[in-house]
Amino acid sequence: MKVVIVSDSHGNFGVLKRIAEREMPFDLMFHLGDGIEEAVRVQQLIGFNLDGVEGNNDVKGIFPASLTLGFGKKRCLFTHGHLFEPRRDLSLLAAYAKQSRADLVFFGHTHQYYDGIVKGVRLLNPGSVCSHLTKEAAYLLLKVDEKGLKIEKVLI
Repeated sequence: MKVVIVSDSHGNFGVLKRIAEREMPFDLMFHLGDGIEEAVRVQQLIGFNLDGVEGNNDVKGIFPASLTLGFGKKRCLFTHGHLFEPRRDLSLLAAYAKQSRADLVFFGHTHQYYDGIVKGVRLLNPGSVCSHLTKEAAYLLLKVDEKGLKIEKVLI
């Protein structure tokens, strides 16, 4: 299984379309918020499985604030992150992950790539897919096979 994880597209339809075309075929694109509406438009144009969570700049009530999914033997929590103040401290996010019994957390909001362990939980942020918002535009690929999970950062 191949999952494309993107975040913080902030109106950039074109970059999401290029990512989808570049990574085809994939099983799921997951948008971590702040631009999920563009992902829906790309999905309607190209046709692929899409899921996501709402960010602080998205229309409220269409997608959940957080979502927990199982991949292989791992339980993954997806959230935009703004409700946990990740720019200040990641401990609130890690505590919520533990409460949710998540092994991994994928979050956005900060526009900065992050891969680290906080309170025993691995937290990953792909950063923003928009190069005008950050020095390094990127997304993540999550690959699941019989050996487990492999997570790769992909620069745009």
